[in-house]
Amino acid sequence: MTPGEAAVLLGGPVEEVAPRLLGATVTVGHVVVRLTEVEAYGGADDAGSHAHRGRTPRTAVMFGPAGRLYCYLSYGMHVCANVVTGSEGRASAVLLRGGVVVAGVDDARVRRGDRPDHELARGPANLCRALGVGLHHGGMGSSPAWEQGTAGGAPRPNRGQHDAAHAGPRPERARRRCWHSAGMDVLQPCPCGSGSPYASCCRRAHLGEASPTAEALMRSRYSAYALGQAGHLFRTWHPRTRPPEVRGVPDLAWEGLTVTQAVDGGPEDDAGLVAFEARWRSTTTGERGVLRELSRFERRRGRWVYVEPDPEG
Repeated sequence: MTPGEAAVLLGGPVEEVAPRLLGATVTVGHVVVRLTEVEAYGGADDAGSHAHRGRTPRTAVMFGPAGRLYCYLSYGMHVCANVVTGSEGRASAVLLRGGVVVAGVDDARVRRGDRPDHELARGPANLCRALGVGLHHGGMGSSPAWEQGTAGGAPRPNRGQHDAAHAGPRPERARRRCWHSAGMDVLQPCPCGSGSPYASCCRRAHLGEASPTAEALMRSRYSAYALGQAGHLFRTWHPRTRPPEVRGVPDLAWEGLTVTQAVDGGPEDDAGLVAFEARWRSTTTGERGVLRELSRFERRRGRWVYVEPDPEG
């Protein structure tokens, strides 16, 4: 990206610039990451910003020009990166919170270890680690290459969050602005293993479209577990059997799904059974295993919902 292009893309108010970066790609060496989550930080008027107290040797880069990286250590060990935005002389930056590796996966995996592809750049520190971004990339150092892209669907603002790792001296006054797209590159293969792109597969259910069959809903629920979309799990669980709070399993990475049987559950049915095998890996111990279940589904108010494991499964 040329300086002129950077000025157009990054030169406006930080809360306007941040959602524009969804879908943009960042290239360092052979690794390319498409951004899926970003967070806006201002300057003197933002108590959560490192520039809240004004210009210092550490924060000078945040005062421009736009397009440079402001890199820092979170908790003294994890490199996080922000792209500087706005007009020169006024501090603002966008924290790169997460993305999807779209090129150089092998290099990223060397840095991140044995992780599913969609987890390689999930989270600010993991994104930097996958790219190989270090403190030396900040300020006057060699900056990554930027290319503008399009976000995977309309960006969704998540207002009021506060990132403690980026906190200033009075975090209670901070008002975070966080935007994210679908949580993964929508053109990548869907986690459910259908072979179709996520955009034309489970993402449609995650955005609220009714699943046509019980198997389709089961696949969308597996993808929701893989992508951490607890809201979809809650909405598609029958109220009769649904627990008060539905969460994913934070210490498990889901690595593959095989549907072994589907009984009924079609467009003209009111109930169905789906048998599946879901492969998992513990992110803390590295242990691997397979979850096998025969799931019961019912049609409720015209939409398929998960009920419970079948006791005979």
